[in-house]
Amino acid sequence: MSETQNGSLQRCLERLQHGDATAARELLNCTCDRLHRLAHVMLKNYPRLQRWVETGDVAQNAVMRLARALETVAPASLADYYRLATLQIRRELLDLVRHHYGPHGQGGKHQSNVAPSGSGAQPALYDAPDTTHDSSQLALWTEFHRHAQNLPAEEQEVFELVY
Repeated sequence: MSETQNGSLQRCLERLQHGDATAARELLNCTCDRLHRLAHVMLKNYPRLQRWVETGDVAQNAVMRLARALETVAPASLADYYRLATLQIRRELLDLVRHHYGPHGQGGKHQSNVAPSGSGAQPALYDAPDTTHDSSQLALWTEFHRHAQNLPAEEQEVFELVY
C-alpha cells in the first residue's frame, strides 16, 4: 500500500475518531480488497471449512462485523484498524466452524478428503479426529494464548495481525 493511500486511510481514521459517520464507510470501501485478501489467507488455515464456504462469503460477513465494530470503536492507527479487521475475520471463521461442524452441523455428517496444504500427500480417507476437545490439547492452547498476551507490545501486535 502506498504512502499516499496510508495517509488517506489515516485521515479517515481521524475523521472517524471525531464522529464522522461517513468515514467508516469510506475506510471500508478503501480497504475492501485488502480485507478480502486477508480473509483468503486466513481461510486457508481452515481446509475442511473450504468445502462449505468461499472467501467472498467470509470477507463479506467479516466486513459487516467490522462495520458494526466501527460504530463503537475508533481505531487510533492503521495497525489497530487491521488488528480489529483480522479479529472480525477470525471470529467469522470460528463461527462458521461451529455452524458447520457443531453438534447439528452438516460438516460432521459428510466425508471431507483434505490433505494438509503443501504436503503433496493424498487426502486421508476420513478427516482426522478433532482433538480440540482433548483436555491436554486445550491446556496447551490456553497456555499458548496466555504467553502470547504477555509478549512485548510490538511482538503482540505482530502476533495478533499474523495469527
